[in-house]
Amino acid sequence: MIFIKVNTGRFFVLFSFIAFLLSEGCTDFAQPRVTQRDLTKNEQVGASGAEKSTMPAQVARTDAQTSSVIVSDGTSSSSPTSSAALAPYLFTLEKARIISPFVQPYIFIDDSACLVPEIIDDVLYNGVRNAIGSYANNTMTDRSLAPGRSFIVDILDSPQINAASCGQRLQINYPTLALLNENEFTAVVCHEMAHAARNDAAGMGDYESNTLKDFSDKLFAYINNHVTCKDLTCDYEHNAKDFKKLQTDAEPYREQYGIYFKTAESTADIIGGAICGKSGMAGTVYVQGLSSAHQTMSNLDAAEGLTSDVLKLADGDVLNDIPKNEMYFFVLGSLLGFETHPKAAERIEQAKRLEQFFVEQAIQSSIYSTFVGSLTKEKNRLKNAASLYLVQKQAQPSHFTVTNTKTGKKIKIPKQKRPL
Repeated sequence: MIFIKVNTGRFFVLFSFIAFLLSEGCTDFAQPRVTQRDLTKNEQVGASGAEKSTMPAQVARTDAQTSSVIVSDGTSSSSPTSSAALAPYLFTLEKARIISPFVQPYIFIDDSACLVPEIIDDVLYNGVRNAIGSYANNTMTDRSLAPGRSFIVDILDSPQINAASCGQRLQINYPTLALLNENEFTAVVCHEMAHAARNDAAGMGDYESNTLKDFSDKLFAYINNHVTCKDLTCDYEHNAKDFKKLQTDAEPYREQYGIYFKTAESTADIIGGAICGKSGMAGTVYVQGLSSAHQTMSNLDAAEGLTSDVLKLADGDVLNDIPKNEMYFFVLGSLLGFETHPKAAERIEQAKRLEQFFVEQAIQSSIYSTFVGSLTKEKNRLKNAASLYLVQKQAQPSHFTVTNTKTGKKIKIPKQKRPL
């Protein structure tokens, strides 16, 4: 997940793409959804006009028609890798091998934007913060990851399973520690390290504010005209005529938007595997961890009955009590159907298909095994402490419920929650 701010008129939006885990929905694991932080916070991540990320927007597929892959259970599967078979945001083994660089020179962003009030300032979490920080920073000393990075780790007091990169900060919501095992959690951390190492926040912010500026202006104008907010919630009144015009304006951007952001997530999965490999994590273990994390989150969303289906509303329908920090992506995702993450199944398939790449990246190092030992110790200590960690072992609901005041019908709306 990465944080990006878009400033248009009276709305300030901080996009949070949980960049790694969830994949199908909002990250999700169940269906691609979109995410953001707070529609009203004036948070700056990424400078205007900053250098764009070098992530490929779309890559040609020139590999053989199929590739035999040895998956984690030791069996062999045949997966298509031709340009005709793969979506434009997915990678063949050949293209994964030529992604470069893994780490770009750091583009400075205003760190104050990352200092959200949810950061837990409790000494109880110092041990796990230090363990994650030592793992990330020691891994980045590998010469192949030059010029390297120095990360700060935050544990956030938020009930949603999530992780994010914000500048040089890796931010982990505390339930993520409880829900994911050590291998899954490490894969998530490496995914976020990859986003930071590639300056994705700056690149995406530049893309939103420049390439998509015309559409973004129209989207915010629509929101301003049809949303009424009070305190932390908003009411949305659907206007069929105006929304039809917004759909027409959105259509030319839909495909390129999806390709751009899904490619960023796909790339972070791949570079994340390379980063994990430099810590001594075996390629097969990374594939298992990443795949299992995506599947876990997908299962959680499925259990809630969530889908990424576009919401159909009639003229004059009013939905009340939409959280203000969900409003932007409610329109962009739930109404217009824009997507930022590949589906969980796509990410799992790609991880298994590219297992050879991850095996090639792994080196002999004790950093990973040391981290696993420290993480297990700290998780057990937190479980036995009277801490926020105990509040929620299971994931909090990944949706909010609104009422259509015209029909009386209650509707589940996917949250921004899990991006990964």
